[in-house]
Amino acid sequence: MDEKHSVVIIGGGITGISIARDLALRGVSDILLLEKDALASGASGRNHGLLHSGARYVVKDPLSARECAQENKILRKIAPHLIEDTGGLFISLPQDPPSYVDEFIRGCKNTGVEFEELSISEALKLEPNLNPEILRVFHVNDASIDAFQLALLTAYDASINGASIRPFSKVIDIIKDGMDVIGVKVYDSLRRRTYTIRSEIVINATNAWANKVTKLIGIQLPIILDRGTLIVFSRRILNTVVNRLRPPSDGDILVPHHTTSIMGTTSISIDDPEKLLPSSEEIFSMVKAAVEITPEARSSRIIRAYAGPRALLSMGANNSSRELPRSYRIFDHEIENGVSGFISIVGGKLTTARLMAEKLVDVVLKKLGIRAPCPTHKESLPGADRDINYEDLAKKMKISNAAAMRIISRWGGMVREIINYANGEGTIVCSCESVHVAELRFAIEKLWAMNIDDLTKRCRAGMGPCQAMNCVYRLASILRQSNNFSADYILDYFIHFLRRRWRGEYPVMFSHQERQCILKLAIYCCLGNFDKLLKKYEVLPSAKRI
Repeated sequence: MDEKHSVVIIGGGITGISIARDLALRGVSDILLLEKDALASGASGRNHGLLHSGARYVVKDPLSARECAQENKILRKIAPHLIEDTGGLFISLPQDPPSYVDEFIRGCKNTGVEFEELSISEALKLEPNLNPEILRVFHVNDASIDAFQLALLTAYDASINGASIRPFSKVIDIIKDGMDVIGVKVYDSLRRRTYTIRSEIVINATNAWANKVTKLIGIQLPIILDRGTLIVFSRRILNTVVNRLRPPSDGDILVPHHTTSIMGTTSISIDDPEKLLPSSEEIFSMVKAAVEITPEARSSRIIRAYAGPRALLSMGANNSSRELPRSYRIFDHEIENGVSGFISIVGGKLTTARLMAEKLVDVVLKKLGIRAPCPTHKESLPGADRDINYEDLAKKMKISNAAAMRIISRWGGMVREIINYANGEGTIVCSCESVHVAELRFAIEKLWAMNIDDLTKRCRAGMGPCQAMNCVYRLASILRQSNNFSADYILDYFIHFLRRRWRGEYPVMFSHQERQCILKLAIYCCLGNFDKLLKKYEVLPSAKRI
């Protein structure tokens, strides 16, 4: 064995990262988290960015509704800088079943989910672009949350409290001694080496990938895999989260997210969590659903589409994904399968990840013989102190007041540390999202940013209306200057980034976006000579048809 750790966590999504933080804050030493790709690259980075009030689940999944309502309040206390308090509206349209309104009201009362009915005039005053045909409207405590930042700052907090975080480290085997799991075998894709780790406890927190891990020791978990497709509009169409007041179905929720709007989602059964390419049928259904909520969507440019995987707990005969609960389950494999030292957790939601981690760590500590209460419901994430004067920040970073406000909205009190990476420069790298060069350097130094994709997720560079058309070269240059990676490595990941962006843009190449893609392709080929690399890297192959 090359290494020894007390606990190894497989999976660098919000669940695994929250487990690492919980263990670290309870004083457990030698914690190691392993992620096969970048942090938050699975379901944790492919969702609505919605902080649920619980109202969506009050009718058919009351347990999830209560958990969401509870965790909503906790996250507002420990991570206020990551949340935009948009509020939420549930709207009933003429095509929605009138009987569902009474079920919704009754469900909210039974689960303790806060709600208030608004008059039509009040709703249209709050959101003038809403469909004027709305019949009933209820206000709830939904909000927009930056899922990437939630995951990454949770990981950062775990690391400064002693946990080790290793992205691009894939578990390729689980090592057993009889019926005891004693470690894992890992492939490090950056350094291209294989090594082994001994551990007292191995936690499988890979969610949609859970059965790929348990298969290594011959265990099958009772989960159903599901894909949800979302589309991103280039602007904020509404400033409030809007839900349809009907039984959960496709295209129910429109979320204002930073400078964009996210519409979703679908529910398609899949057999592999990697099969996430949105279909044209799903995209058109999302567009139609968005127009039903707000006619303004009809004239808004769609800049990309993406899909995320879900792991849903199987209910036996009734496995319709829309009918399955969004709750979670912990599998202690010593009890379930006679295999000690191995625990899995599946299901749940971004909103309830902290609670899931708390319950799982309770199980782990009992096995380790440690008694320590959970502190994560009251310990704030880094940056929660937002008492920053944006005018002072603007002067120190040599930027506009508006740009300073945007940076504070992303990082909160962490800007005090980020300023140290400015080096006296006032360079805004991404004008769409007002991203300062200091943020990128901080992400590379402290938040495991190892490629362009990582930088976009940590700082929102390239995630605005132009989708990195104007800043991707700068991101590559900063990555090269701030790290020891070779030019070939940077170029390889540049091409990888373009390929991933193309997969998200090609399905939504309608009139406005088609012209934008042609412009982007011309810039890449004329300035970057990427047309010369088409054959070598197979980048943007479908663009030849434009």
